[in-house]
Amino acid sequence: MSTMTPADSGRHPELEAPGTGDDRTFDDQQAPGCHLLSRVRPGDVVVMIGASGSGKSALLTDVRHQAIGLDLLRSLISEPGDQTASADAVLLQHQLLTMRLSRGRTTYIDNVSSASHHRRHLVDLARAHGRRAVALWADTPVETCLRRNALRPDHLRVPEDILREQHQAIGAGAELLELLRAEGFDEILHHHGT
Repeated sequence: MSTMTPADSGRHPELEAPGTGDDRTFDDQQAPGCHLLSRVRPGDVVVMIGASGSGKSALLTDVRHQAIGLDLLRSLISEPGDQTASADAVLLQHQLLTMRLSRGRTTYIDNVSSASHHRRHLVDLARAHGRRAVALWADTPVETCLRRNALRPDHLRVPEDILREQHQAIGAGAELLELLRAEGFDEILHHHGT
């Protein structure tokens, strides 16, 4: 962690989550109307975290050209929704991220990102290239995720039990925020989905 002052870091202390005592956490409920992505700096690696249907992709609408997601990569390698292509998609994602990092390009990792060791790997990769790692947690109630998921085409729909497992594996509240801090994220953006 660097020890920049608010003036030279681009931070907005008035937007930080009150009571957290941690200037790395920004909660969108504390600053209505402030778009979370405005906090992303050029060259950052932003790791999206949220169950299927939590609104991760919707948050990335304006930066879709900077996003690398396993769903897209599986469809390029095989067919949309083909989970057997996951290992190859992960390898391709790593290669693409490495290329973008070496060029200093901002990159959004649009995955569920429920596993701590996968997130840590992405933080380590960002660090190895001298880049910031930012977590963006799409914190959406499981019932909302299920409702959105039901509207997806069959080949993109996640089975309900898997979606519930994703939601539970990600965790919630202060425990997840503490885990993300321990994983080494430079900043944590917390989006409250509805």
